[in-house]
Amino acid sequence: MTESPLNNRKHIGTRRSQRGSALTIALAFMVFAVPVVVAGLTLASTLLLDSRVKLNDFESQYTRLGASILSHHLLTQDAPTSTTTVSSVVLNGTTVTTTIVMNEVPPGSLTVPAPSEAGREFRTEKSVHPTSTAANVDTTFTYTITVTNMSAVSQTLTGMYDNLPSGFDYITGSSSGVTTANPTKSGQEIRWLGLSTSVPSGDTVTQIFQVTARRPAGVYCNEAWVTPGGYEFTTSGLTADVKFGSPSSLECPGKSVRFSKAVSPSVVAAGTEHTFHYSISMQNRGNSTLVMNSIEDLLPAGFTYVTDSAQGLVFSNPTQTSESGRTRLTWTGSFNIPAGGTVTQELDAVATPAAGDHWNEAWGDFSALGYTAYTWPSARVEALTAAVSTTTDGHKTFQCVIWIRAGKVVINSCNMQ
Repeated sequence: MTESPLNNRKHIGTRRSQRGSALTIALAFMVFAVPVVVAGLTLASTLLLDSRVKLNDFESQYTRLGASILSHHLLTQDAPTSTTTVSSVVLNGTTVTTTIVMNEVPPGSLTVPAPSEAGREFRTEKSVHPTSTAANVDTTFTYTITVTNMSAVSQTLTGMYDNLPSGFDYITGSSSGVTTANPTKSGQEIRWLGLSTSVPSGDTVTQIFQVTARRPAGVYCNEAWVTPGGYEFTTSGLTADVKFGSPSSLECPGKSVRFSKAVSPSVVAAGTEHTFHYSISMQNRGNSTLVMNSIEDLLPAGFTYVTDSAQGLVFSNPTQTSESGRTRLTWTGSFNIPAGGTVTQELDAVATPAAGDHWNEAWGDFSALGYTAYTWPSARVEALTAAVSTTTDGHKTFQCVIWIRAGKVVINSCNMQ
């Protein structure tokens, strides 16, 4: 059937009307959409600019931080010789300068001071490998005696002594270190005598040897000492424990005590008053009660005991005596330490320490031991030179409060500006 011209014109009119409506909608969309697009472009531009600013800030911050860390590291390599140091480095194409201003020139390298008591020039320590084995099995053990010259001058080592546990036998030809000669033997005590070994101040020498043993379940301990000084001043005390099987007790047969000292805080800024808390620890390493007759503590020069601060084993104030610019604290009485037990004596001291190291010593008198327990110079307080480090890239700064000593920098606080 053929469509009439009238109907065809109607369709043409409908299509024109549809195209007109579409055009009107498109124009309307463009009119209303333009502000939206423009606003979006403006927002994107703002965000991009903000991102660039933040990126620049981040780059600046990391650049200043990196330069600051580098300058602090350089201080650990070369000790400063003046109260002001200035260093520059180019990072991310920007020259960054760090200026460090110190309260004083830090002291150079520091060493452990010599013991205050004559006869303690040498310190003796002992170790063993292996430290455990099955019961009633033939086992070879390697012992190492370590001797350190604690004095300020060179010393000559003349003799080394070792008291082996019962049933432990020295293996002929196993000596090395200070001497390869076989020791003489008296009971369980072996001795290397007639030595003439020079040991510089602060240096360490070792004597290594082997023994064989086959023992029932138990703990077997050893001690060593040297001359000059002898047993009273240089014994290691019972140590170098060897465990056979599964013993019922881990204490060393016999009498021995482990004496040590700690302090808090141990790192402070020099030239500022601080209160220091000291703790003397006394561990009974033996299998019977030990009676201690006195505790003595020699404070560093310039440190003052805080009245009524004693606690732990004794709460009463100690007697105080002056000794070469230092204060010796003494508590006397009868103090029991049970087998395997540990007791502590605590105290406070106040000081405004100068830059440098400040060491402490302590003693415990046990009549049953045959020697006075001693901590050696310990409980070190490091007083570091205070300084302000300022790093700038020409626009902003990064500032830190730091503490300095030879080979060491402690960052106390920082502020990004």
